[in-house]
Amino acid sequence: MPPRREPWIEALCAALAPGAVRTDPSALRVVSRDASHVRGAPAALAYPESTGDVVTCLRIAGDAGVPVVARGAGTSLAGGALPVHGGLVLAFNRMARLLDLDVAERSALVESGLVNGELDRAARAHGLRYAPDPSSRNVATIGGNVATNAGGLHCLGHGVTHDHVLGLEVVLAGGEIAWLDAEDEGPDLRALVIGGEGTLAVVTRALVRLLPLPEAVGTVVCGFAHLEDAGRAGERMIAAGTPAAALEYMDDTMTGAVRATAPGSFPDGVDAVLIVEVETLAEAIAGAVAEVCTIVEACGGTARDASGPAEREAVWRARTSGFGAVGALYPDHYTHDLAVPRDRLCEALQVAAASAREHRLVLCSTAHLGDGNLHPKLLFDGREPGAWEHVLAASDEIVNAVLALGGTLTGEHGIGLEKLALMRRQFGEPELDAMRAIRLAFDPRGSLNPGKAVPAAGAGQAEELFAGHL
Repeated sequence: MPPRREPWIEALCAALAPGAVRTDPSALRVVSRDASHVRGAPAALAYPESTGDVVTCLRIAGDAGVPVVARGAGTSLAGGALPVHGGLVLAFNRMARLLDLDVAERSALVESGLVNGELDRAARAHGLRYAPDPSSRNVATIGGNVATNAGGLHCLGHGVTHDHVLGLEVVLAGGEIAWLDAEDEGPDLRALVIGGEGTLAVVTRALVRLLPLPEAVGTVVCGFAHLEDAGRAGERMIAAGTPAAALEYMDDTMTGAVRATAPGSFPDGVDAVLIVEVETLAEAIAGAVAEVCTIVEACGGTARDASGPAEREAVWRARTSGFGAVGALYPDHYTHDLAVPRDRLCEALQVAAASAREHRLVLCSTAHLGDGNLHPKLLFDGREPGAWEHVLAASDEIVNAVLALGGTLTGEHGIGLEKLALMRRQFGEPELDAMRAIRLAFDPRGSLNPGKAVPAAGAGQAEELFAGHL
C-alpha cells in the first residue's frame, strides 16, 4: 500500500483535474532544480489549468501553512524558482495560452506560462512584435519574465519587461483575484509585482503592449583589439543619437566558443565584439548604418554590414547560442547578472577579468552595453580541488567592485537565493525594512516563495553567499 499523503495534498488531488498533482520522486526531482547551482525539495507539484485552480491551490496550501513557489520554465540563474522550504510548486505548463491578440490596440492578453518567443512569433504574423527579448526567450515564460523584470538584447531601444506590461491578473496569497493596471489611481501595484520574484502574488495573466515592426533594420558586427575601444564606440553612438535598438558586447572567449558552431559570424583575433542594430524609416537606414561604421572605425575597430535578413538572423542566433557553446570549453560555469552605470561597464568587465585570472578561472562575458547590464561567466572544472572556492572568491570581488562603481546586484535575473546575503552590501536596514513591509502587506503569512529576494530581519550572514549548495 502506498504511503498516506499529507491531508493538504489529498485535498489538492480531489480539487484539481486528474493527474494535475504529482508527488512521485521523478516529477519532484525536475522541479527541485532551476538553472542555478542550488537544489530544493518540494513536497508536491501542481499543474493548474485556470486562474480558479490557482485560487484553489493557494487556499488549500494557505490553510495548511504550506509555502508555495510559482514556476515558469525554470530558467532562473539565481535560484528564484526553487522550493527551498518544501511545500508546493505551481508549474504553469498548462496555463500557456495566447488569449487575445488585439491588432488595433497593439496588445495581447496571455497566460503566464506562454513562452516569450511564441508570443513574439504570433505578433509578427500581424506586423507587430513583443519587444522584450532575453536570450532565453525561446523557453522562458512571460510569467518568469515578469517575476524578474527581464531585459534582453534590444533593451537599449525598447526597454525591459516593465515597459511593456499594461496590466496583470494576480492571485494574492489568501486566494483573492486582483487586476493590477498601470492606469489605476494610487500606487502602481502592477509595478511592485513586476520584479517581485513571485514573493508578492502569483501572476496568472498579463496584458502586454505590442510594437509595430520597424520599417528598416540594419545590423553591424564590429571588432575591436581592446575592450576600451569598444566601450568608447558605444558611448559615442549613444551621445550622437544613433538610432540603436541593440548594443551587445561579447568577449574573445565567447566569440571563440561560438566560432566552432557558427563560423564566420564574428571577426577573428579581436578582444571585443559589438553587435549594433539600428531601426529607422526605410529612407534613413543606409545613413544610420554608415554612421555606426564611421564611429567604429574612428575608435580603431572594424565594421561589417550584416543587414541582410539571413545574415542578421545568423548573427543573432550565434549570439543567443553563445552560453551553450561555452559548455564545450569547461564542464562547469557560474554566471553573474550585474549592472553598472553605462560609462563604468568596461571598468567592471576589466575587474572581472583580473579576478578570474587571479583565481585561475576562465572568464567568458557578454553585456547589454546599452544599459550597463553585464554577465560575467566564470568557467571552471568542479572536479578540481578548491575550484568552487575560487569561484566564490572571484565572485565576491566582482560584486564588491560593481557596487563600488555605483552598480547594483542584478540587472534582470533577480536576487533569488544567489545574492540574498549580499543585499545588505547594497541596502541599509531602513531600505530592507521597507521591502519587508511591502511583502508583509501583500502576503501576511509569508507563504509565497519564502526565503527569496529580501533577507529576513536580523539574519545577518546566515544565508550562504552566492547560494552554492543547500
